[in-house]
Amino acid sequence: PGARVLRANAEALPFRDGSFDHLTCIGTLEHFLATGRALGEMRRVLKAGGRACVMVPNVRALKWQIDARLWRAHAEESHERAATLEEWREVLSSAGFTIERIERDEWPARRRGRRHLVPLRWATQYVFLLRP
Repeated sequence: PGARVLRANAEALPFRDGSFDHLTCIGTLEHFLATGRALGEMRRVLKAGGRACVMVPNVRALKWQIDARLWRAHAEESHERAATLEEWREVLSSAGFTIERIERDEWPARRRGRRHLVPLRWATQYVFLLRP
């Protein structure tokens, strides 16, 4: 109740500098056409000492490899991109973020009461906790 909802361009957010303590970008960064500009806007609207949570797909994950082969014809239409752990680290660091922690997206395993057994570099998605 009372929440303000709006639709805006991620590359030109309609908020003042330092407007937010926390920011989430879950399942969308990989679709942005100008990733660097969008990340710059995220940094701009975060307060000093704020925190961002960004979830992105791993190109090395088995699910991504299967999907890429099945849907290769539609890949350009979706504007979706996945990258390796190292590549996402570089993208986020280059945008001026400090990476505080990297986790795997664990909800599918936790939902079944299991723990992940594969190394982080093979996770389906990465969750980055960032500071501006």
